[in-house]
Amino acid sequence: MHYLFSLTPNPPVLHHPPDAAVLPDAAALRSWEVLRSWKFAVDIDESGAIARTWFVSGAEQSDEQPDAPADIPELAAPIAAALRAWARGEAHAFAALPLHPAATAFAADIRRALMQIPLGEVVTYAELAARAGHPHAIRAAASACARNPLPLIVPCHRVVPAASTRTSERATHTPDYGNYAFGRALKSALITWEKAAKKAG
Repeated sequence: MHYLFSLTPNPPVLHHPPDAAVLPDAAALRSWEVLRSWKFAVDIDESGAIARTWFVSGAEQSDEQPDAPADIPELAAPIAAALRAWARGEAHAFAALPLHPAATAFAADIRRALMQIPLGEVVTYAELAARAGHPHAIRAAASACARNPLPLIVPCHRVVPAASTRTSERATHTPDYGNYAFGRALKSALITWEKAAKKAG
């Protein structure tokens, strides 16, 4: 079963507990403009587990029917709720969602390490490999990120080249967070929104 979801709240506000709305800064607002042009697609398998996720660009949405909150089926409702929680900056928004098992033991190790990266933070590929228990398998860790079947829920976008972590410390320009299956602009927007959401929360 296939479902489409919006990624960002409308209007673009960050919710600070318990109920105060915080307007995003300029960088976060730019990221919101990017994110609102994408939809989040989810395939659910026969067991009810999430088998695959991907992003659908605006150009690809013409033949797709966006989700409507009143019409979200029971199976998809927890995903919609988790996405709203993620957009608010909740650290473990996706933790309770049932996921299709990883294809290999190595992929399972990488998935576990990815899901332990805190929202609003990034790590390098070398750090990911070490956290997964495979410190010498940096290239294999990078390949596992590239083949990740569950982007966003398993946040491979939070893994960046080592050079990106250095440039992000010099906040004079937008950091280059490296390649992403759905484009550098989307990867940067996801990271920027998460950083803003974490700060607001």
